[in-house]
Amino acid sequence: MERLRRISARLRIAACYAIYAAANVLFMAAALALLAARSAGIESAGLAANSFLRFLVRLLAFRIFPLVGGYGVEAGGLENAPPKPSVYVFNHISYLDPLFALAIVPNAAVVVKGKYDSVLAIWILTRLFDFVSIGGGSRADLEQAMEKLSRVVGLGRNIVIFPEGTRMPGGRLGDFKSMAFRLSRRFGMDVVPGAIVSSEPVFTRGTPLIPDRNGFLFSIRLLGPLHPGDFDSADSLSAAAYRAISRACKDMRASFPKKT
Repeated sequence: MERLRRISARLRIAACYAIYAAANVLFMAAALALLAARSAGIESAGLAANSFLRFLVRLLAFRIFPLVGGYGVEAGGLENAPPKPSVYVFNHISYLDPLFALAIVPNAAVVVKGKYDSVLAIWILTRLFDFVSIGGGSRADLEQAMEKLSRVVGLGRNIVIFPEGTRMPGGRLGDFKSMAFRLSRRFGMDVVPGAIVSSEPVFTRGTPLIPDRNGFLFSIRLLGPLHPGDFDSADSLSAAAYRAISRACKDMRASFPKKT
């Protein structure tokens, strides 16, 4: 019986991957439509494309994947999103995190690692959907990233950054890099911390690509915004965001149902 349960769980998660592949076809079609619209000089094309992208991501992350995969997703604190463009910083526990962030942050542009530029979907997102690709961690790389971000900020976009820079195993919180907080202070943008936790480690480093179980739960919560003018440096702003996310993650994990 246990073996059948594990096989069933794997099949359900594998079905999610198949759906994701099909969704990528829709995404590519939207990208081609956006490219054609921009070539025709249709100014509203970018906004429409971003709205479609968010709709697709919300449908996948909060509806289809949990239903098919047999796991749960809950989101809270959405009332904490400021009405003006802000910098959203999330901890990074799984490769589903960018989907969660895109689903709950309106008009978002995500900062991604430059090493993923060879992935077609990432290449399209950075060229057509105003996502920002950054190189290494040198001062020159940081300044180049700031130049790209200044253009995106000028478009009125919210910026999503995972300041740890990588997925952290075991759900622990890694050190924050400074770029998000320098960006906040440079442009006077609020920082909105976001906490992501799961009831058990899945879809992350050191775990199977296709889990042999389901019934786990993801929880995402936006926290109260931090105003850059209330801090004397990017480091102190970063430390405040770190503390807020750390506390929220601890509280959210404590709220998960106890295993019997």
